[in-house]
Amino acid sequence: MRRRRIGLDSFLEYSLDRAYSASPREVFFTGGGTQAFQNFDPEDDARVMTIREALARSTNLVFIRLMRDVVRYHEARLPYDARAVLERSDQPVRLRLLEESSEREGRQVLARAFQKYRGRNAAEIILRLLGPRGFDRTHLAILFYAWHPEAEEQSLERWLATWRVDTNAAEISHLAAAYGGPRLGLLHYGYLLRQPPLEVWCAGQLAESPALSWEELLGRSDDARRAASAWLFDSHERRAQDLRLRIRIERDAFHQMVVPWNRLGFPFEELVPSYATALGSSSDRPAALAELMGIIVNDGRRLPTRVLQRLRFAPDTPYHTVLEPPFGAGERVLRPEVAKALKALLRGVVQVGTAHRVDKIFHGPTGETVVVGGKTGSGDNRFERFGPGIRLISSRSVSRTAAFVFYIGERYFGVVTASILGEGARDYRFTSALPLEVLRLLAPDINRRLAGSANAARITRMDLSFQAPASRGVAQPGQVPPGGTAERQASGWAEPIELAQRMRRLPAPPTSGLPYRSSQLSIAWTLPRARAMQVSAAP
Repeated sequence: MRRRRIGLDSFLEYSLDRAYSASPREVFFTGGGTQAFQNFDPEDDARVMTIREALARSTNLVFIRLMRDVVRYHEARLPYDARAVLERSDQPVRLRLLEESSEREGRQVLARAFQKYRGRNAAEIILRLLGPRGFDRTHLAILFYAWHPEAEEQSLERWLATWRVDTNAAEISHLAAAYGGPRLGLLHYGYLLRQPPLEVWCAGQLAESPALSWEELLGRSDDARRAASAWLFDSHERRAQDLRLRIRIERDAFHQMVVPWNRLGFPFEELVPSYATALGSSSDRPAALAELMGIIVNDGRRLPTRVLQRLRFAPDTPYHTVLEPPFGAGERVLRPEVAKALKALLRGVVQVGTAHRVDKIFHGPTGETVVVGGKTGSGDNRFERFGPGIRLISSRSVSRTAAFVFYIGERYFGVVTASILGEGARDYRFTSALPLEVLRLLAPDINRRLAGSANAARITRMDLSFQAPASRGVAQPGQVPPGGTAERQASGWAEPIELAQRMRRLPAPPTSGLPYRSSQLSIAWTLPRARAMQVSAAP
């Protein structure tokens, strides 16, 4: 049979109509362990939704499952056979990955222990390591032989006397016979003290040499790290091995993903290796979000950021000099068809989704409605500890954030963010509805700009600039793009709305039910500078 070939536009439309379950009942192995996720709207829990619909409704579980498919795609393209590594114990790559995972894990344990015990004297180290059992003779004897495995009974007696522990000769002999000698190693002492073996070793090194640096400690730790991880390579520890290999394979897949993300403006060198990256766990910066929106508005082309319009020296003199940055054509980072599909998706978020309140609020010179697209996002970020049975032990609020990244028509784009940092965030319940209301407050000013009003030059909350699309010619040094709003629209320039000020006071949002405290709540408009040369309107 001959396969019917379809164009990229049709292929993208089909892919956006792919359906996923939105059920939160599945437990996912990702990010180093098992995790469960919830939807923003519980009414979506029993639904099966397309990607298109899930984006409009901000349905988390659809994107968790989509990210799982993306990770599996990259896992299948790793330089080694991930399935064979997990299924075959005789794979050379399996042993290498286990050794690398063991080395990474050992360094992490050692680094945490170094931070925990450095700068403390021996008594403080013992109390921090052993806790309430700190000066119990049995645990002190175990700790002594963990730090001095070949010591004699007399040394143990002096050690206990140093810490004012009353003993007699019979007890000393019993403790030495039970815990001394070569039959016990670092792993055994860690088990007896209920502490990671490397932490026990690190505490001993710092108790003996408080001024030890991290580099010196790491250099001494080769034998200790090998001893602490020897159990992992036992053939009976297949489950523990597979657990570490699954974590490593997922991390390698995310490492492959970060390169194309960086080309689209992602500002960090690593992604958090978790499906929750689809929900924002890898973090971002508002300017990077706005830059991504600029790429979409400009049909997939990433144009260079310009901070300065021009530098002028010695005007009205024979030495008058003007320096202007050159304007480049930028780099294509998305296919135009992909950018077009994304733009339509974002339009759907405003038409029928979570950003519906900013639909039809912007108007052009003749009163026509200007198309708006965007994506909402909010986060209640907490540090939580769980006990057996997934029982919540404690919850500490870290921050609360909300954002709306958007485009307006063919030329404007940006992002509005609201954030509360620190434990005070627990007192707030706002969502992305707040930045949407902020954008509504700015609508009259933006509409004056869109209409080309003479009052647009007096807008105090916005710093307007422009951007050249890929379809236009490359501007030469010294070339000034069209200056009027109508002229720039006619020539096809796309411009970000620069709202980089942090407002201390804003009018209370007109919609009820939005907690608002101007003394603590930071609402910032953060966008990239002009892609070409910044243009300032004349007063």
